[in-house]
Amino acid sequence: MLSKQLRVIVVDDHHHVLEPIHQAIRKRTLPFSNWTLVHFDAHPDLAFPRDIPASCVFTPSALYDALDSSEAGIASFILPLAFAGHMGSLVWVKPPWANQVSLSVVSAIAVRPC
Repeated sequence: MLSKQLRVIVVDDHHHVLEPIHQAIRKRTLPFSNWTLVHFDAHPDLAFPRDIPASCVFTPSALYDALDSSEAGIASFILPLAFAGHMGSLVWVKPPWANQVSLSVVSAIAVRPC
């Protein structure tokens, strides 16, 4: 029997999960870094709007506002977690018909300024 409970948060717009994740990091119920995100979706959600400065990921309230006002906000929640150094790995569980990204194992991604 497991002694710990698993907290589940359901959000409509994907990027709204950032606030509870940041709260869990601050409360130390989620480690600051090197954790795995399991993403169940037909889309990879690996976009990030060009008009939002990368430094915005280090100011959560500004990031939430910027993503809320962005057209791509819903698909832009994973890269801020990686860029801020929180997420160590990503497992994307997708249906067989989703072909935006081919099946593969990627050991590292590089982030470069635009």
